[in-house]
This record gives sequence, C-alpha cells and structure tokens, in this order.
Amino acid sequence: MLTTSTGQVSTFGDVKFHGSVPRKALFARVVGVAVTPGGDGYWVVDAEGGVFSFGNARFLGSLPGRRANVSDVVGMASTARGDGYWLVAANGAVFCFGKAQLFGSLRGAGVDDIVAIAATGDAKGYYLAGSDGRVYSFGDAHYQGGANSSVLKARVVSITVNWLTGGYWLAGASGSVFSFDTATFPIPAISGGIVGLATSCSGNGYYLARGDGEVFSGGDANVYRRGAISQIVAISSP
Repeated sequence: MLTTSTGQVSTFGDVKFHGSVPRKALFARVVGVAVTPGGDGYWVVDAEGGVFSFGNARFLGSLPGRRANVSDVVGMASTARGDGYWLVAANGAVFCFGKAQLFGSLRGAGVDDIVAIAATGDAKGYYLAGSDGRVYSFGDAHYQGGANSSVLKARVVSITVNWLTGGYWLAGASGSVFSFDTATFPIPAISGGIVGLATSCSGNGYYLARGDGEVFSGGDANVYRRGAISQIVAISSP
C-alpha cells in the first residue's frame, strides 16, 4: 500500500482498503504507514506523532495523547502480531505503544538525520537508518553494516528487514538498493525520487516507491496496476 503526505491511502494486491485520513483530522504531514499482519488493517502516522488506525489495526496511543512536543516523527513500525507499534523521530528518539518494547534509542546522541525504523521478525529488536547510510541496531537486531558514503549517490530514505533471513536492505533516493542480506534482487533503472522500500510478503523480494506513485520491484514482488498518485511518502506490505 502507498500513502501520501496528505493521508490518502491506496492499496494493491491482498491489502484491503479501509479508509484514508480525513483532512480535517490532519494537523501535520503524513510520514509513515504500517500494515497489520494479513493486510486487514493499517496505521498512518504524521510528523507530530498522531496515529490513525484503520480496519483491524488497533489504536494504541499517539504522541499528542502523551503531551509530547514532537514535530519531527519520520516513521513507524509494527510488532509481528500487530499488538503494538514504534514511532521514531529524526533525532533517533523511539516511542513505544501497546506491546512494543523499548530496546534503546539515540535520544541525546547528537543524531538528527534518522529517516526510518524497521522491526525484526520477532519484534524483539529494531533498526534505525540515517540519511547518511548509517544503521543502528537495538535488541536482537543484528548489525550487518551500512551504506558506504563513497558510493552513496543520494540520501538513504528507507530500511526494510527480510524476515525470512534476518538481513536488511537500505534504499537511496536515487533508486540504489544496498543489500545486507543473503539475497539480492536486480531492479530496473530508476531516475531517482525514491521515498520508500518494503519487503514482499514472501521475503524473496522488495518494492521501491517513487514520489509520483510509480512502484518498482525486485525478486518475486509483483507490481499491481496503479492510478495516478502524487506526493507519495511511504510504502508498506503485510
């Protein structure tokens, strides 16, 4: 599924559509999305940490409800059972809701370029990715390296975990994919503008989303027919 900065949700394949964020309820731009196991629901998060739930996704709290003064949330990840989720801010602060546990954060570490969070398959750890290609691991997340700055042609925009092998991939805005996994998949040439990366349901492929709604795939990831969409900010799969 894809979501725009204004909260419009578009679903494809087995992920069912359960609604988009009402414009009147949105006070900041949308920055991330996470799908529940099985694809019967999803959460959408905005830059202030406001969480919107749809389908069987349970609302478990948000940052405005905690009276947290945060305006730079950049992403979210859900637990394997869909009974909790994490939010991450650009400074590496991690916020937990439901049964999602805190395994550490970068708050106070002088970091200000975190762009994404990805949970491990058993939800006992997570990775944070910086725009400079650095990867930070917490809990049972196994650090396997980051993008080499000498070959990084554009900022890193996303990280996703291959739950099948435990490895992970980083995506650059240029369309480059950096593999820290036993599996690598070729993708078509991309002219840039990438905003998100998601693992296929099988773990044997991935999707790359561009800001104009175009989706590229590698491995066994199937690209479904898309309409004209703009201002895409995130992509997710069950």
